[in-house]
Amino acid sequence: MFQPWFVELISVISDICVGLSALIVAIAAALGLSQWRSELKGKAQLEMARRLTLLAYTFRDQYISARSMFTFPQESIDREKLPSEEQKETNYRNEYFARRNRVRLLQDTMRELIQAAWEADVVFDRNVNVEDLIEPLGKSFDELFDAVGTYFSRHIERTSKGASPDEYDSPWLKEHREIVYGHAEDKHAKAVTARAKYLVETIKSAVKS
Repeated sequence: MFQPWFVELISVISDICVGLSALIVAIAAALGLSQWRSELKGKAQLEMARRLTLLAYTFRDQYISARSMFTFPQESIDREKLPSEEQKETNYRNEYFARRNRVRLLQDTMRELIQAAWEADVVFDRNVNVEDLIEPLGKSFDELFDAVGTYFSRHIERTSKGASPDEYDSPWLKEHREIVYGHAEDKHAKAVTARAKYLVETIKSAVKS
């Protein structure tokens, strides 16, 4: 038979070992959970960065496409023609219909960017403000949307009356025309390209940090 003091010592040591084991398990679990959270956060940030990159460059491509100098007959094939239309009015209405559809695609992408910006606030812990990054793209969209509506509405209004834009219309219609029609190397397209690239580079830096 063991002495009582020895039995008590063994019991104390056993309790200490159990306590230490529990502490080690708790520390390991906490470290594991922290690592898991870090990995999960990293994956979420990477996925968000990919999504924003795709949307930013999709916006750029759609913006350039929307401003292409030419439209095609199939783009306005679904438009309902008015009985009183003369050929010149028809041409303007067909092009307006086609360009509005192009701008709608751009609008859908802009909405996706806005939604992604809300989600990014959570994913990036506000280390980067995506709403500020997409705001310049939003301004480019608004500018194009307004220019298309104003330019074609005025021309349609005048041609429906058998007239052409007068001298009063010409200066501001010229400004709108420079926004409606363009190519990848003009100042408006270059500005959108630069804004999209800046967004992507900023997000990339946030993921790396």
